[in-house]
Amino acid sequence: MNLLGKKIVMTIDQINAYRTAYGNPLMKKEIFTALVIPFIVCFFSIFILNYYWWLALIGGILGAIYGYLVLMKISAERIYHQNAIIQRNRFVNNMTQLLINQGETVVSSLEWCAQGIVAKGEFKEDLDRLLFDLMDADTEQVKEAFKKFSTKYKNDFVFCLFIDNLVTAHLEGRSDIEKIKELKSWHNEVLEQRNIFIKNKVGYKGQYKITHIYPLIVVGILTFATGYKGFLKYYAHNPIGWVCSAVFLILAAYFFHSFQKKLADDEVMEMKIWKRI
Repeated sequence: MNLLGKKIVMTIDQINAYRTAYGNPLMKKEIFTALVIPFIVCFFSIFILNYYWWLALIGGILGAIYGYLVLMKISAERIYHQNAIIQRNRFVNNMTQLLINQGETVVSSLEWCAQGIVAKGEFKEDLDRLLFDLMDADTEQVKEAFKKFSTKYKNDFVFCLFIDNLVTAHLEGRSDIEKIKELKSWHNEVLEQRNIFIKNKVGYKGQYKITHIYPLIVVGILTFATGYKGFLKYYAHNPIGWVCSAVFLILAAYFFHSFQKKLADDEVMEMKIWKRI
């Protein structure tokens, strides 16, 4: 699937198609959360800064639109890639165990791994297509079939190396089992590092949420110091306050969007540096 990360606007049905690729349909609760929470956050963020309900309502609607266009897609993309790498890792481990047995060929091992009780969802469909392409294929057709299979997962560098070794094993009739074992261990390490990476980001997410308290404290202090009417006169309904609030909201939106993109990116093999915001 190639729409995620490329297409800006996606319908709920399209997002749900990605979720169901590995058996995780989009729940109504998730749709509600993605729309309502951004609405509430944006509404109250704007309202406490200027006390114009109509402006806060516009901000809330924009927040709900952002939740629909961006947050739902990011969530679907992340779950999709998490399920996909789990399937690939299971495939790598199963293929390695099967090829240790000298009586197994690459094709017979692929057939076992393509069973419904082993492979799931979209990855199973890709394996079935690969097996179909390998039927009565000559050398060039074999190479092309495996290339088409691995290209879809080109971001998984270790997995692609593993597939390259399967091509060699299939064409030469024998496998370098030590090399395959090494790649299996490497892929397991990648998955482990990915899981650690995801757990660390849960902590970053908690720290980021805490930073939202600071603006509320500042507004509370200003309101307490000047009184409600004074806050309206000297800040909320004052051109200086409008400019300050606009700058703050633009920066907050920018950092929030950047943070969400970092949260969604779990690819440790792309050597991207996680920066705490």
